[in-house]
Amino acid sequence: MKKGILLVLGFSFLLFSFLQCNPKPDLIVKTHQEDPFTETMTSSQYFKIDAKKDRVISGKNGTIIVFQKGSFLDSEDNIITENIKIELTEFLTIDEMVLSNLTTTSNGKLLETDGMIYFNATNKGRQLFVNPEKPVYVEVPTNDRKSGMSVYKGLRDKNGNMNWVNPIPIENYLNPLDLFTLDFLPDGFVETLEKEMPFLNHQKVNEKFVDSLYYSLYFKTGNEIIEETIPDTNVSESYHDKEYETELDSTHYSELDNSVNYGVDPAAIKTIKNNQFQNTIIATKQFEERLKVMFKICRSDIIDIYTHNLDKNLWELDSIAASLLDDNIYQEDFKKFTSQKWTKIKVPDKNLLLLKNYYENRLQSVKNELTKQRNKAVKANNEKTKKAKELVNNYKELLNKREAYRMTGYGFELTNTGWINIDRGTMSKDWEYAPLEFLVSNRNSFDRTYGYVMFTSIKSLYRLKTNDSKTFYVGNQTQKEMVMPKGEKSMGIIIAYKNDQAFIDAIDFKTNNDSLLKFNLVEKSTREIKRILAQFDNVTQENSILEDLKYLDEIYIEELRQDKLLREEYVMSQLWSVSRAIDTSYMQYDKTYAIDMLVERCLNNFKK
Repeated sequence: MKKGILLVLGFSFLLFSFLQCNPKPDLIVKTHQEDPFTETMTSSQYFKIDAKKDRVISGKNGTIIVFQKGSFLDSEDNIITENIKIELTEFLTIDEMVLSNLTTTSNGKLLETDGMIYFNATNKGRQLFVNPEKPVYVEVPTNDRKSGMSVYKGLRDKNGNMNWVNPIPIENYLNPLDLFTLDFLPDGFVETLEKEMPFLNHQKVNEKFVDSLYYSLYFKTGNEIIEETIPDTNVSESYHDKEYETELDSTHYSELDNSVNYGVDPAAIKTIKNNQFQNTIIATKQFEERLKVMFKICRSDIIDIYTHNLDKNLWELDSIAASLLDDNIYQEDFKKFTSQKWTKIKVPDKNLLLLKNYYENRLQSVKNELTKQRNKAVKANNEKTKKAKELVNNYKELLNKREAYRMTGYGFELTNTGWINIDRGTMSKDWEYAPLEFLVSNRNSFDRTYGYVMFTSIKSLYRLKTNDSKTFYVGNQTQKEMVMPKGEKSMGIIIAYKNDQAFIDAIDFKTNNDSLLKFNLVEKSTREIKRILAQFDNVTQENSILEDLKYLDEIYIEELRQDKLLREEYVMSQLWSVSRAIDTSYMQYDKTYAIDMLVERCLNNFKK
């Protein structure tokens, strides 16, 4: 009867073809009945797998075992097609090894262990054996992978003594995974986006949406889609005989110097996240691990070392990266990667050389595609911005005409023909400064609210200012008064909107007598609103409330667009911040392995 099998694992990747032994023994056991350490031996875990399917199992401490269909044979070398019972025991800590008496010696010589497991497969109590043509794949977790490790077969006698024999060097070939299951995004990118949802008509985060936002950061700030300076829509009435408008600074969207690169180029990530890079070093957990460090380094050339040299050993590329990171805090990471001695994937070198050329061509295509998309967005936003500027300028012109009419025009009706003289004569124009405020008493909030006064005697319109859509005033915020006809009949009107609903209230009053009017807005249909305002249609165009509302409707749409752009800029700036490294790096020039490195200095403590 053959001794129980235990494995000393020096690394997390190995093949179990060595479990195939001849002559075939009876049932392999973890311990004998006489073993004095049976009670303290780490407990086994059991799994039931379907032999007709590929299957992956995971131990409670992180050991992963991959079985292919047809991975097990019986004692007659027949492929097992029935259910299989898998026994797995993980010995990954010192305590587990000591309590199980797993001494690490080989024929009296000490070994350096990095973890042990016991693994066995049976079918209805019969011992099974690994098919050499379809070996089992095992990953054992390790915090610090060491080079030069081997897999040993363990022989345990009835007294619980261990001897590790027949070492098989662990091949350091990389194991490719499905490229699209790997995380090629900076740490915190998805989490930052999730906090800002909903965003850009998306309610939830999904992979396609996340990738598109990251790739858009190819244009440094991520939202450089504004070339025209967007107009200030805060246009107010003038009062008295001079212009009185507070000009606010136009909204500016910060841009970065495109000649400086602040980290991994999103266009490069879009390029390699492609089926053409399946079964290369790019499609491995090892590259994913290195990429996470690259995102923290304030330079763009490190990723090129890997993408331009797919045919070389990974440890060689790690070494090149480490050599280029003098005086950089992440140099030690790449030195550690180098010491792991990962080699390459078993793919013909010719294919990798062809892939290198493909990468370089596709990278340029990706950049052209991103530039085309960006230019399209720029064009669309510029067209909207130009229209918005024209809208604002036209509305300002209307307000100027309204002011001119109010201060210098005389509106009157004729009842006869003949000579007419407009002259000061002996009567004075009875105007003076007076305060006037409107107060909305409704508790509910509205999307937008507008307040007007119509001086009915001269058919002149004035739109009041507001800071909170509750209190409206004439003049400026400090004095809240303006020149107006004294003791004349006037009407105060407030119109508000909530989604598709409209609200209105109108109050008759006399100037100088009533300085504070309280309004209670009532919902009315659009037709009713127009009917109420129709009484003011016999005025000049600049004094028409309906004409004024047309402008304000368009300005409101523009304000929503600007709010959306500001929101986009804020979120993209947050994503930009987590996507760009902030450290000091000095780029060098190196031609090792025919790699050309850019010479440029990254900004220290760069902040958007």
